[in-house]
Amino acid sequence: MFHILSIGRKALTNAEQNLQTAGHNIANVNTEGYSRQRVVQVSSDANSDSLHYYGTGVEAVRIERMRDLYLDNNFREENSELGYWSRSAEKLSELESELNELGDYGLAVDLNAFWDSWESLSDNPMDNTFRLDLLESAQSLSDSFSRVHTTIRDKYAEVDKEIRDIASTVNGIGDQLATLNMQIQQAEQTGPIPNDLLDKWDKLLDDLSEYGNVRVNYHDDGSRVVYFGSDQLVSHDSSRHLRTYTETEDGLDTTKLVWDDTNTGINGLQTGQLAGLTNLRDNQLTSYMEKLDNLAVNLAQQLNAIHRQGSGLGDPPSTNIDFFASDITGAADFRLSDEIAASPDKIAASLGGEEGDNRVALMINALRSDATMGNQSFGEYYGSMLSSIGRDSSNAANQSDMLELTATQVDNYRESVKGVSIDEESVNLLSYQRSYQAAAKIVEMADGLLGTIMGIVR
Repeated sequence: MFHILSIGRKALTNAEQNLQTAGHNIANVNTEGYSRQRVVQVSSDANSDSLHYYGTGVEAVRIERMRDLYLDNNFREENSELGYWSRSAEKLSELESELNELGDYGLAVDLNAFWDSWESLSDNPMDNTFRLDLLESAQSLSDSFSRVHTTIRDKYAEVDKEIRDIASTVNGIGDQLATLNMQIQQAEQTGPIPNDLLDKWDKLLDDLSEYGNVRVNYHDDGSRVVYFGSDQLVSHDSSRHLRTYTETEDGLDTTKLVWDDTNTGINGLQTGQLAGLTNLRDNQLTSYMEKLDNLAVNLAQQLNAIHRQGSGLGDPPSTNIDFFASDITGAADFRLSDEIAASPDKIAASLGGEEGDNRVALMINALRSDATMGNQSFGEYYGSMLSSIGRDSSNAANQSDMLELTATQVDNYRESVKGVSIDEESVNLLSYQRSYQAAAKIVEMADGLLGTIMGIVR
């Protein structure tokens, strides 16, 4: 009878653990990062007498998380790729929108208006009205160069700030992982597997993968080493920190990241928001600014070279004067020369100073269509710059959309393994309740039989 009573007791305990685990699952159905748990039970070791073995009931050996390491790693790889392209796509889309050249507004429009003003002056070289119109269109062109430069530069600064913010976020996640790492290791060495701590650990790894490619090495002693890029981030209870400092070149502030303990940059960082934004800042945005500066400098230099050959109005007529400032280094300081800004009479439309001579105005207007920027005109060169921004934006958006679908699909696979189904757990509750009731019947029956035997003995 005592054996039957022991079997009933074990069955009751096992059913209670199943009920408790199912309830825990249901309670955490909406907890982000939670993994469904289940009781792993085995038949107790059998006893034997001289004739046969007989069973001793059931035992719960552990409560395990329903996770798939392959799917976890696969998701983090896809999530890291998504992080790389999604932030780039967002920033490039914003830039493309801010540089919208549709309608009657933009650098391309002002550049065309500037050439139109030279054409009008060539038809009326002695008329001061057209000189004033040319000055106005030149000033509008200067303002447009400044606006486009400021727009790209502001986007550069915005991306640079996000890089600093991500470095701080990575440091925070690393600290949390280091703390959890020791808690998990200690728990595994002294007691049962800490499933809820492991869920927090995996959630932090998922979050970290958004910012860069992540890898984890698992050691026999239960410790884990986390790599960010190809550099160690977390080991045991310690984590490395990223330090930021600023380099300034041509008035442009650029944040650099190094490991605080070695003063070296991050190695092997290929995916994630940090890699994507760094590429956007250091390559794409820098390239756009260089192209814009190249356009501004070449326009000023080539137009000035022709303008200095001509003569303005007056007696004697002004000569050897730059139309744009001679010290222009890019779009930021693109401007009229002081002489031209002070007096439209100094605009050189003629070559020899004769009344009605328009040869310089015609030569300058011819720059409009000349392939002086490699094999492109000034307008075509700026159009190609805008096209490259559009292509980069479209490519990043397409990559982001594709990777979002892939990451979502992999995450759905993960959820099919680790996610909690209310319907399934509700059915399990009913099953465990029946098991508990049946186990209680065993205990009740054994108690009754034991009472009967004790009554006979008395």
